[in-house]
Amino acid sequence: MASSAPPSPSGSATQTWTDDASYVSTTYSDETVWLIGFVRVVKTATFTFTLLTNGNGALFLSTDDSPANKVLIADATANIQSNPISLQNDTK
Repeated sequence: MASSAPPSPSGSATQTWTDDASYVSTTYSDETVWLIGFVRVVKTATFTFTLLTNGNGALFLSTDDSPANKVLIADATANIQSNPISLQNDTK
């Protein structure tokens, strides 16, 4: 996943809702998984995100509530940990 602008999932993609940004595969086949949602922090602070995967992966964070403004913050090949990122409480 070297792209900084990966395609978004289609409207017909299978969707499952969860309160945890975690996914455990039940198959040994390659698969694509998108975890899309909002990060709401309880207080303004600086956070570091870590991407743990046994395959290819990329972690993006948008600068606002628009997916069009996503920025690559970690990837499974070279930078599994993001730089420190300041998030404001009561924002998406």
